[in-house]
Amino acid sequence: MINDKFLNERFGIKKFLKILLLLLIIIFFIPKTVSADNLYKAYFYVDHDGVYEPYGEDYIFYGNFLAIEKGYILFDNVVHNQNEKLRSFVPKGTKLLSIKKEEDNLLVNFSEEIKNYGGSSWEQDLIKQLVLTGLQVDGVENVTLLINGKLDTLAEGTTVDKFERNDIVY
Repeated sequence: MINDKFLNERFGIKKFLKILLLLLIIIFFIPKTVSADNLYKAYFYVDHDGVYEPYGEDYIFYGNFLAIEKGYILFDNVVHNQNEKLRSFVPKGTKLLSIKKEEDNLLVNFSEEIKNYGGSSWEQDLIKQLVLTGLQVDGVENVTLLINGKLDTLAEGTTVDKFERNDIVY
């Protein structure tokens, strides 16, 4: 058994109990198993001989986050993609300004740079990537894209207002 005199001389019993309590709290809150509630998908694309196809396995993050934190993590990874093998259709220089959840609608606010591309197929892939990523957030049924805080059209004329999965062009 642990010598009480050693504890009192070396740590002090109060300090020892604080450390023990902290360790118990950490052990208690670490998830023991991976559940579907803790797997998050951010959608990317893979280059197959010059043709970008949706990445079949998706890009998965693990954690136990609140819905809005989950949204920030997912969209931040889509905007600032660091994986050279995965393609994001979000134009370089685009900033994620804010995310807000209103009932079952996720409002994702981007900077004006989100419009720095050309082509309707690029726009459809961008919308697909952002809406499918947004639908990963708990309780979200539809996604609205804002530009500088306002509902606006993208470069090729699409306004993404409360898009659901079935609104996406495949």
